[in-house]
Order: sequence, then structure tokens, then C-alpha cells
Amino acid sequence: MVPKVVLHQVYFNSAHLGQTLRQIALPDDCYVLGLIRDSHLMMVCEDPILQEQDWVIAVTPKEALAPELQICLGKVQVQS
Repeated sequence: MVPKVVLHQVYFNSAHLGQTLRQIALPDDCYVLGLIRDSHLMMVCEDPILQEQDWVIAVTPKEALAPELQICLGKVQVQS
């Protein structure tokens, strides 16, 4: 197994915008470590609310799960 770190930028249409890091539903064996906002690292224990332009830092110990993790983090809001 090769661990894989995934970085994902939060955009204006992100399904996770306004959620805390702990509210993001992730696949099994995937974990959010924190985020970067304005060049500052915020750890998951601070439970920050996601804002546009944040970078989410996530990891999975199984490289094969990285695409699924990226898809999960990249979900967008459905406009009606």
C-alpha cells in the first residue's frame, strides 16, 4: 500500500461550502487532515467552516482510493 495525499480547492459551487471539515462524508479509509486558508494551516481539530478558495488536505492509506476521494471532495451543488 502506498498512502496518497489529495489536495482539493473549494470553489463557489462546492457542495461542501459552509460545512465544517468534520461534516464532509468521506469514503472508508479516507481522512481529512485540515485545510489551508490564506497561507495558514488549520487542522481538523479546529473544525473550520469551509470557505471559497480553501485548500482541503485529505489522505488515504490506499492509493487506489485516491480517485474516489477526489470525486467526493469535488462534489458540486446542484442548481435548480
